[in-house]
Amino acid sequence: MIVEHQTPFQDINDDIEVNIDILKIKARATRNLLLTLIDKVNPIRYAELTDVQRTEIAEYRRALLDVPTQSGFPTTISWPSQPSWL
Repeated sequence: MIVEHQTPFQDINDDIEVNIDILKIKARATRNLLLTLIDKVNPIRYAELTDVQRTEIAEYRRALLDVPTQSGFPTTISWPSQPSWL
């Protein structure tokens, strides 16, 4: 029979995992909000953007999508800068 024993620090480790999960949820919620703001750009206005502006918005959107793949995620996040004209 195998008896599992809880280490003295198990509760701390469990708390850390829960906190990391909460950080992930909060970070993804922030990212999703920023994506929603981009995706709501008026189609008429989008048609009036220059090629450079379209590229900037596409790169910004891609950078937001890539946030969860950053090596420090979710404790260290390098948030991309949105285009200044947006």
